[in-house]
Amino acid sequence: EAQLTHECADGSKNTTKQEIPSMGDAVESVVRNITSELHGESVHVVGHRVVHGGEHFSTPAIVNDDVEAAIESVVPLAPLHNPSNLLCIREARKSFSSAPHVA
Repeated sequence: EAQLTHECADGSKNTTKQEIPSMGDAVESVVRNITSELHGESVHVVGHRVVHGGEHFSTPAIVNDDVEAAIESVVPLAPLHNPSNLLCIREARKSFSSAPHVA
């Protein structure tokens, strides 16, 4: 069982517990929870934490296909983290396609 806690715009906290069989399901759950709190508002920007950017990144970057490819190219430097980071980036870019993404 997984637990997701997020802080709402009004400062309250929302916690849900559910069975989440895969990382993809976890991302979908996070997106559902975020969008349920928007109340018609839009997401203005999405931030991502990436464990290792290799020699490609030493500062935040606007995520595009080239940035995704560069992160993927350094998966061997952080094999336990970067694949999950990429999955989250890709799913979030689909779900919040009109917002800029920064990693």
